[in-house]
Amino acid sequence: MARKNDYHPFNGLRGIPLTEREITVMRLYSRDSTIPQIAQRIFKSESTVRSDLRKVINKLGASNITSACTKACKLHIV
Repeated sequence: MARKNDYHPFNGLRGIPLTEREITVMRLYSRDSTIPQIAQRIFKSESTVRSDLRKVINKLGASNITSACTKACKLHIV
């Protein structure tokens, strides 16, 4: 029987699933929110938001945040 945490709405291109928070951070960032704005909205520190963005970049196999946003759009994540 699958546990609730076993489901992930998207698996990154490297086969590593994105967490719900990583998806949320990516969606907010792609909509022109700044890191401080995202941190305030999700009640996390700015360093946590930066860390989440780095994880998304890695999981999507991107070289930077711009290419990660492009890939996320193409994959209908954002």
